[in-house]
Amino acid sequence: MKTNMKLGCGCISAILFGSIILVILTEMIGPFLVHRDALHSTDAIVILSGGGSERLEYGAKLVNEKATRQVILTETGELTKAGTPVTVSNRSLLSSEYSIIQDNVTFTRQTSSNTYEEAQAVAELMGQKGWSSLIVVTDSFHSRRTSLIFRRVMQSEKIQVYVQPVDVPDYWYDPWLWWMTPESRKATLLEFSKIIAYYFGTYQ
Repeated sequence: MKTNMKLGCGCISAILFGSIILVILTEMIGPFLVHRDALHSTDAIVILSGGGSERLEYGAKLVNEKATRQVILTETGELTKAGTPVTVSNRSLLSSEYSIIQDNVTFTRQTSSNTYEEAQAVAELMGQKGWSSLIVVTDSFHSRRTSLIFRRVMQSEKIQVYVQPVDVPDYWYDPWLWWMTPESRKATLLEFSKIIAYYFGTYQ
């Protein structure tokens, strides 16, 4: 009888311990995806395509804080509802809403369909311009994989990379509470699967 009670208590303790570990690991998925480098003045800043207007807002904030003057927008071939290239629309928005000089905004030449292709296109443009340091702005949950990819691509070009995840008021994504909304759950789990695939060499 005592042996059975000990076994029962041991099982309950193991289940409780396992549950606590599972909760901790689940909570850490969101923070794990976030990578932020120290902020440096650089030759250029690239605002990666996709996401909402927060990327543009934060990128413009860094420009206006004198982190850099030159802005790169990555071309994905995406069009607005009016049929205008999103890059052209975003350049106009940076000018009208955030006082960024349009002549200081450059587009990548190749059309990119993923982060790795964006990094390659940016590296080519940086080489053409003779620029050697870069701030990369993207969503927080996308920042760790972005850091891995951009450093991998830029290493051979000897370009310094500093990743800055979006940090603006009322930003929709909280890495510590990523499970609270369907949108953040979807973003977190999708990005986590991509970063695992990246480590295994099956996703760029």
